[in-house]
Amino acid sequence: MKKNNFKSVFDEENTTSSGKDVVSKDRKEVVSKGRKQTLFRVNPTAIKQLEFMAVESDKTRQTLLIEALNDLFRKYGKPPIA
Repeated sequence: MKKNNFKSVFDEENTTSSGKDVVSKDRKEVVSKGRKQTLFRVNPTAIKQLEFMAVESDKTRQTLLIEALNDLFRKYGKPPIA
């Protein structure tokens, strides 16, 4: 299997003009144009529950977390821009 190099992550074929995530051809990485990564710690049981929800809903963990972040923004009267 061919390994991706750094440049291939940012090739046009891996991104969309909308800046949304696109899964690379080998499905090992997600290309995120115009986004920043953040890290936070949660209970391991919460991660397991998130993984189950992802499988049940046929969505990625990323998609579910973006949905949750947008819900949080709405709760506090902010536009859902995640």
